Amino acid sequence: MSAYNTAKLAICRFTEYTAAEYADQGVIAISLHPGGAATDMGLSLPEEHHTSLTDTPKLAADTAVWLMKERREWLNGRYVSCQWDLPELEVKEKEIEDRNLLKNKMLV
Repeated sequence: MSAYNTAKLAICRFTEYTAAEYADQGVIAISLHPGGAATDMGLSLPEEHHTSLTDTPKLAADTAVWLMKERREWLNGRYVSCQWDLPELEVKEKEIEDRNLLKNKMLV
């Protein structure tokens, strides 16, 4: 799990950097969590995690379509989970931008 979680964090940070470095070219980069599905990889987790594998690949696909059907620049460089209520997420657009939410930052 440690390698998987580290890789997920790296993807989130890579998304943030990609968004910043290519914004002037119109690139929008969003890190999408596809949920927990009972795939071969999901089922390779310890058995106590299997009960949380309730999502479907269709949920992730529907979220990806929602993200791409219009330019959502307010999500550029941010993390989105397919498990979230997307209309509710849209309502929070201003708060997400104003407070710079859905990004991973290290404070020292």
